[in-house]
Amino acid sequence: MGLFSAAKIAALAISIIGSTSVGGMGLSYTLKNRNLSHYREKRKLEKERRRQLEEESKKRINLSRQEVQHKTMMKELGFKAEAIFKGMSENSYFCWEWTRSIYEQYKSLDSDNCQKKVKERWGEDVSKYPEKWFRSDPESAIRFFSEYLFLTGDKHHLLKSDSEKKWTTKEWECSHKKDGEYVGVIVASCYKEKRIH
Repeated sequence: MGLFSAAKIAALAISIIGSTSVGGMGLSYTLKNRNLSHYREKRKLEKERRRQLEEESKKRINLSRQEVQHKTMMKELGFKAEAIFKGMSENSYFCWEWTRSIYEQYKSLDSDNCQKKVKERWGEDVSKYPEKWFRSDPESAIRFFSEYLFLTGDKHHLLKSDSEKKWTTKEWECSHKKDGEYVGVIVASCYKEKRIH
């Protein structure tokens, strides 16, 4: 019994020690993987956040570049804003231009140049001519319509919109849209009667 029992006890002890150490290694491996998966998830979230911040930064940079390009282009062209008003007679129009700021005095075009501009813009069909027309950046448009057509403050946001909008002010029905010629510029047309298309 002595030698045989001692061999059994030794085998049993080795088996228990082996199971414990292998089990411990398995437990250690599982805990390590859980910690790693937590860190992997955390890194993934941080990477996604960095990507979003980079995209937002690129958008801001692009908008800034567009604004600078727009301002540079406007300076080079000598264009800030222009307005065309229908006169008292059927075919008479008045044309105003601002080259630096809507806050300065406008330049009035002579009758021939104004008529030429009107025909270039709308062709020969007088029925297409708006009674009031204005082209500029949205802030200048707000100033113009507030001063000349009594646009109320609750409608300023409409002119800041990129999409085409229709609105009224006093007896005028107006619409505006992005200008096809200049970036960051809108074109507004107004009629006294309901003719917005």
